[in-house]
Formats: sequence, C-alpha cells, structure tokens
Amino acid sequence: MSQTCILILARGGSKGIPKKNMVHFMNQPLVCHCITVAKQVDGVDAVWVSTDDEAISRASSAAGALVHRRSAKTCTDTATSVGAVLEFLGDQPEVETLALLQCTSPLTLPEDVCRALQLVRAGGYDSVFSLVRRAPSLRWRDTGAGDLEPANFDPRCRPRRQDMTSELVESGNFYVTRAALVRQERQLQAGRRWYVEVSEESAVDIDTPVDLAVARALAGARWPAQADGVDPAPAPL
Repeated sequence: MSQTCILILARGGSKGIPKKNMVHFMNQPLVCHCITVAKQVDGVDAVWVSTDDEAISRASSAAGALVHRRSAKTCTDTATSVGAVLEFLGDQPEVETLALLQCTSPLTLPEDVCRALQLVRAGGYDSVFSLVRRAPSLRWRDTGAGDLEPANFDPRCRPRRQDMTSELVESGNFYVTRAALVRQERQLQAGRRWYVEVSEESAVDIDTPVDLAVARALAGARWPAQADGVDPAPAPL
C-alpha cells in the first residue's frame, strides 16, 4: 500500500555541537521536538527517524516515531542527505510521497509542511521545498589572485538596494517529493518544482551554540506554554 511519510535524518555524530540531535529543546530532546512537529502534519501515514545512535533511537520510539537503522556509510561527516534518503527508500518500497524534515530547523511550522504536501498531491508538482525570501546584497568574489571583483553588480552604476530584486534562498527546513523520482533521479528536487516560502524566523538552522541559543529564545516566544523554565546553557564557544 502506498504511503506518505515524514523522514527525519538524525545521526549521532556532530562537530559544532556534540550529540546535537539530542540537545535539550522545549522540554525534550531536539529530535523529539521535531517528531512533535511532524505529528501535527495532516495526511501523513508514518513519521520515521533514520539514525545510527541508540539514544536517539530510544528517544524517537518513545516520542511515537518509527525507527530506521541507518548504516555507517551514510553517517560519516561527508555522507549526503540524499544517500541516507535513498537507503531509507530502499528499505521502504511502499513510500510514495516523502517529506524530509530537517531536525536542526526546530522552528518549522507544520502548516508549511502541509502546504508543500498539498502542492505535490493536488497541484501537479513533483517536488516542493522551503525557501526564505531575503533582501538583496551587494556581493563580491575573491578572484584567488589577491583581488576582488563584483559578483552581482557594476560598481560604476551602483544600484540602490531597494531597486534590487529580493532573493529566494533554500532554507533546508523541508523537502517534499515523489519517492519514485528520488529513486530514479537520485535527488530531492526533480521534476516540476515549486516552493513554500517560510519566515526568516522559521529558517533558523542550528549549527553552532549561538544558533541553539537563538532557536531556544525564538521557540520560547512562539510556544510559551511549552517552553522550559530555563534551558541549559549551550556549549561554550
């Protein structure tokens, strides 16, 4: 039977913040917060966590997710998310529509993921992913020869920022796609593509202790009823 599922990739290793997917966030491990968000998305048959870590596995099961045992080759620092997704899909042939939810984007709104799923189901799109709209910037490029060159403007006719077009930047919060295309094209953004625009706040991605502190503060303001009294301090810089 074909299924729509949410997949969360949560390996045990991380460099910037050790055991990042298990840090304390909104009264629970970060991966469990992500599962809580995923379970609020309508029309999903199953929420899966793919991990190589026993603590993450136990926490995920307790939070109501199914656990996929991720192999060592897809858990290295150089392994790609696509490789881990393909491994999961190889073990779960019944999955027809896949929503990949990024564990380190804890301010993702379930309604944004719902919109992406609806666009794939009824809008004729094959892949829909999250983008954030950002103000344009005057960019420079290092030539590698001890010099700089303008990347997107002419200094002789310097544009005003308000006259420049805003940029849509991939935020990484989620990718919704037809599983058959992932298997065939080995990418998450194949076929007819479209996007769901997320807020700058929702686009916060935890990579450093500073990111973690910012995400905790924003989450406490967004969901005050669920917030911790005091979150543990992030790891020192």
